[in-house]
Amino acid sequence: MRIEMFGSETLPISQAPEDRRAAQRHATSIAAVVETHDGIALAAEIANLSRTGFCARCALSLPRGARVKVRVGDAIRRRPAEVIWQFGQEIGCRFVTPLPQKLLATLIDG
Repeated sequence: MRIEMFGSETLPISQAPEDRRAAQRHATSIAAVVETHDGIALAAEIANLSRTGFCARCALSLPRGARVKVRVGDAIRRRPAEVIWQFGQEIGCRFVTPLPQKLLATLIDG
């Protein structure tokens, strides 16, 4: 059994975070805005996206547990999410309410 490290937690590979995801991730490069709870708008790039969350790169590191809202052009307007993990300038967020499948398809198909 292979072991991988995630932060201070050692997990069997079958329990690694990518294996515990609730929905399939789609690699993307989508310009977005991540807005903090106090209204600071940060330019971001969504690196992967699913119905339940996303990974984004932004200029400011946001702490785990932070409440944010994400905007993607006219497709997503201020959708609430929570920062689940942070590494450098990358954040992994979970949407408070999953994206509808049709909206996800529109976003990943460009």
